[in-house]
Amino acid sequence: MLSKAFIKVGHTIDAVYSRNIEHAQTLAEAIGCPRAINHTDLLPKSDIYLFALKDDSLASVIQQLSQNIHARKGTWIHTAGSVPLSVFPQSVQCGVLYPMMTLSKDKDIDFKTIPLFVEGNTPQSFKMLEDLANELSDTVYPLDSAKRKKLHLAAVFANNFTNHCCTLAYHLLEKNGIGAASCLPMSECRIQKPYLLKFEPGCVVMFTVPYFTGDDEPRNISRYAVSLDYHIFFSELAAQLKAACDSDLPGTAICTYSDHSPIYEAEAASKAGIGCIGENHLLITEGYGSYIFIGEIFLSEPLEPRAEGYPISHCPRCGRCMKACPGKGQTCLSYLTQKKGELTADEEQMIAESGCCWGCDICQEVCPLNRDVKTTEAQFFYERRTPTVTTEMINSMTDEQFAERAYAWRGRKTILRNLEIERRHKTAKPIK
Repeated sequence: MLSKAFIKVGHTIDAVYSRNIEHAQTLAEAIGCPRAINHTDLLPKSDIYLFALKDDSLASVIQQLSQNIHARKGTWIHTAGSVPLSVFPQSVQCGVLYPMMTLSKDKDIDFKTIPLFVEGNTPQSFKMLEDLANELSDTVYPLDSAKRKKLHLAAVFANNFTNHCCTLAYHLLEKNGIGAASCLPMSECRIQKPYLLKFEPGCVVMFTVPYFTGDDEPRNISRYAVSLDYHIFFSELAAQLKAACDSDLPGTAICTYSDHSPIYEAEAASKAGIGCIGENHLLITEGYGSYIFIGEIFLSEPLEPRAEGYPISHCPRCGRCMKACPGKGQTCLSYLTQKKGELTADEEQMIAESGCCWGCDICQEVCPLNRDVKTTEAQFFYERRTPTVTTEMINSMTDEQFAERAYAWRGRKTILRNLEIERRHKTAKPIK
């Protein structure tokens, strides 16, 4: 990025050096430089030698260049925040040009907006660096090595600690068989339940949990409810995330949600780039279709979006889900099975004809994007499965056993009512 900035203001790059010649050639081609080299002896005589390297690589490369120091009369400059000016030999003119910004080779940056901090070992080198910095940026400050180190540390606390927290989250999610994860600024999220927020978040990590197991066993409940309540899975995951943050980042604010969320989850997940919203209003992901749960991790500090490059499914708008819907897209059967109290005759008829006493998968089963979907890697959804429930089973469960199921949140009466509707429908004799 610095080389492009120098070229933009009229300077010429004589050569690009890297210990990896392929890396040098790639950069040289990108900026139109005539020479790419991997040995310091081949460096041309230039006005400036700029060391834009990792902090721990600086000393060794400078040492290599110092072996032929008599031929290197230009000014030596590095860009590191934590490395002092004394890393250079005393016999050369040298300085530091420190941009207070995380730079990416794949992202164009307007250096006019980036604060630059300069230091020189002589009045001449400082003046040269100050003039050079002013060509690049509208904000230039003098800063010695000791103060620059403290500034760099403050920047690490403000940026990298949060990045580290996100990295911990991504690793834990991957470990637990998560389908996709991506970071979204909080400003991009639409809040629906502000009272659920425990602190003012700066960003949210959106992720999906696939639950499709590939089993085609007969069921009278929705696929998502066959195993134990998925909220148990999310609670265990949240505990792991909290423990990791408490260990590595004490004091970091973090909280997780799924379903009962402060934000519109499907919309946020779509904005984060991990899926699209289908005609049935469900999030559809590449590979796992709509057989996913949505979760999110809120962090107190803002972050730039994490570009994962996940392919996004695109709903074909074929209308199959709406055509197959028992309520024709107007009344959701899944909602009816969870509705408390008395149902109308039409509502009972919908439940009775579906053969499903909890939830509904019809719109998902007919969706072309749910064909040949991958099975989940999360072992949780393969264990303690009950694809078919009965009145006897529900009544025989202890309160603890019942509480472990996804249908427990509505109480026993609701699912027992639906089972009774199912029973009456099966035993009813047709009117002649």
